[in-house]
Amino acid sequence: MAIPLLADSRIVVADPGADDVVLRPPPPREAITDVPAAVRDALAYPLAGPPLASLVTKGGTASG
Repeated sequence: MAIPLLADSRIVVADPGADDVVLRPPPPREAITDVPAAVRDALAYPLAGPPLASLVTKGGTASG
């Protein structure tokens, strides 16, 4: 069984041995149908840390 693997910008084909364990990625998730709403939700309800609105001041600016 040949397994294609991404290596930098190339694809390398590996041939696992009889005692090797091959882990496959999970199936893809559902596609996001409303991207603007998903972005708003991500900013309002982040996975970690406070919401963006609590970190900024009205009329404030950002600099890099």
